[in-house]
Amino acid sequence: MYQIYDNFGGYPEQLSRNRLIEFAKSVCPFSFINSTFEAINELQQAGYYVSRIDLLY
Repeated sequence: MYQIYDNFGGYPEQLSRNRLIEFAKSVCPFSFINSTFEAINELQQAGYYVSRIDLLY
C-alpha cells in the first residue's frame, strides 16, 4: 500500500500498487509508466508526495 497526497494541501489517500500506477497514468498521460518506481517518480515530479505504508493489523 502507498499513501499519496499533493503538495497543495490535499488529503492523503491509500492506494494499492496497481491503483498507484493507474493514478500516475491519469496524472501523466504522455509518460510511459510500467512500474511502481516509474509511477512514483512521475508523481513526485508532478507535485505529489508518495510514501510506502504497511498496514499491520
